[in-house]
Amino acid sequence: MTVNKLEKLKSEVRSELIQNILPFWAEKMIDHETEDFYGRIDGNGLIHPDADKGSVLNTRILWTFSAAYRILQNRGYLIIAERSRDYLLNYFLTAGTTGFSGFSTARVK
Repeated sequence: MTVNKLEKLKSEVRSELIQNILPFWAEKMIDHETEDFYGRIDGNGLIHPDADKGSVLNTRILWTFSAAYRILQNRGYLIIAERSRDYLLNYFLTAGTTGFSGFSTARVK
């Protein structure tokens, strides 16, 4: 690839991330009743609020929004990353060990 094509690709990926991907997760996947994240959304955009919460999903949210904050310095991304971190530590860290469990059926009230 030429430098111009790489710069164009970088710009398009950045735009997709900022305009579509991050807003989707920040606006649609946060469960404002429990202050965590929905565990499932189907192909039709229907959220399943009673779905289990997965550690892999929450870890990916933590990594994605932490990286987005580090690069873009948007404080809203940091808040989402912290929310995910707190949920992981509160509901997935197995007491008395250094390990995490895979799913949480906890319903925070």
